Amino acid sequence: MSSASTIAGLLLAMAASLAAGPALAQREVFRCVDAAGKVTYQIQVCGEGRQDAVKLHVTPGQAAPSGPTTPRKAYKAPTEAVLVFTYDPREEPVGFTTERMEAAIRSAMGAWMAGCQVRLTYAGRAPAKLPGTAERVPIRWEPKYLRSNVAGTGGLAHGIALNVWFREEDMLRVLTHEIGHVLGLPHNHDNPESIMSYLQHEKARQAGRVSEADFLACNQAMRARFGNEEPEAPQAAAPSQPGSRMSDREAVEKMRERYRAANAPADNSRWRPASP
Repeated sequence: MSSASTIAGLLLAMAASLAAGPALAQREVFRCVDAAGKVTYQIQVCGEGRQDAVKLHVTPGQAAPSGPTTPRKAYKAPTEAVLVFTYDPREEPVGFTTERMEAAIRSAMGAWMAGCQVRLTYAGRAPAKLPGTAERVPIRWEPKYLRSNVAGTGGLAHGIALNVWFREEDMLRVLTHEIGHVLGLPHNHDNPESIMSYLQHEKARQAGRVSEADFLACNQAMRARFGNEEPEAPQAAAPSQPGSRMSDREAVEKMRERYRAANAPADNSRWRPASP
């Protein structure tokens, strides 16, 4: 007799017993395997020469499964965020080399990994494909930005787009800033130490330096997105409250004021002849 017919007969017999009353509302079925590997199902415990398998509980209208089921593993959120960047050298401005750009990309990634629980990797050169994903964040040049004051834009879906009218001395700072946007950080113009501020101090800006407040905000973003643990951070490094943050428009106006002050003509009034 085949295993299938054995199961069918067994279930018919159980159906009759289940109709007897609520006391028999559930029965145990034993899946038995003999030395030759033959599988049978029976109500009694497996006999000599056979090995007991999982007890299968069968209720009315339910067929016995073909074998023991493997328990599904519970989902566990990743403990480390991973983002992979690629670089598209098309539209690369004259005067830049791909090797220098790749070195700046690696330096910018390293600046964030120094204090944020995130692993950023560079996968090499590849044509930019949108939308971006955590497995492929494209970095590219955007000719449309040529007539704007935008140095670049960044985001996970949009990737990083750079203005082709680009100063080499600002390359590291802009890349670090835009990677911050990819990580989910907003602007923080109120903190002159923040890489996410237009008004960052000159020395920190040139070095592409990431502040303690930036690291704290990054770890909070990684916890929200990937569920990883957030390390302790100094209380003083906490970013300002969103409601009190300076807007982009206000920050740009302050930048213009600084530029006008730095480039104002010298006061030569003392060299002018006195008024009659």
